[in-house]
Amino acid sequence: MRWVSLRNLKQDRILAQNILDERGRVLLAKGVRLTDALVDRLRKLSIGSVCIEDKATDDIVMREFVRPETRGQVLDATFRTLTELADGNLGRYNRSATSQKRLRPLLLDVVCQLKEVEGTGGHLGTVYLSDGELFHHSVNVTFFAMSLGLGMGLNEEDLIDLGLGTLLHDVGKLKIPEYVLKKPGKLTTEEFEIIKLHPSYGFDILRGVEDLPARSRLVAL
Repeated sequence: MRWVSLRNLKQDRILAQNILDERGRVLLAKGVRLTDALVDRLRKLSIGSVCIEDKATDDIVMREFVRPETRGQVLDATFRTLTELADGNLGRYNRSATSQKRLRPLLLDVVCQLKEVEGTGGHLGTVYLSDGELFHHSVNVTFFAMSLGLGMGLNEEDLIDLGLGTLLHDVGKLKIPEYVLKKPGKLTTEEFEIIKLHPSYGFDILRGVEDLPARSRLVAL
């Protein structure tokens, strides 16, 4: 398998990796033959490249060190938690229960899977919609950080606190106006000042999550 730009993609290539939305749902599955019509749809979804099957690179093994189904579950939980926190839709009790009931069991599962892999690092490549970039980014950062933490010898509780912080670290970006957050060109001086506010926005939001460890909140700041 190999990555190729849609601009250079020939018709009838086979997709080697699922294309996911911001909640981890499969929009286009591995094994689908990419017709001109499908490639055109991918371009309209702002997807710039895809991973395709290629006999010349069959000997290259890309091993996912967190199972795809787990990634989907973590992605969905991250999407729901971040949007609820940013919108202020969680009451006091629910804010307190968020990291414990929704995120912590998933992160414990991630820790177990990471321990099954020798060394740190691994394959994290995933095709996703541009609109879901923030959520995929948060999950990728978490998997990388927890993998590095495991390699550094952090204990389980430290790894969970690290994972909670990295999953939620960009929540403040959801308070940034969309025209600034998704602007394709260079930001103006005023827009750059706005985007620089997202760490403090995120920290303020996470201070309202009572059971979230203080060091997890600090990741956002």
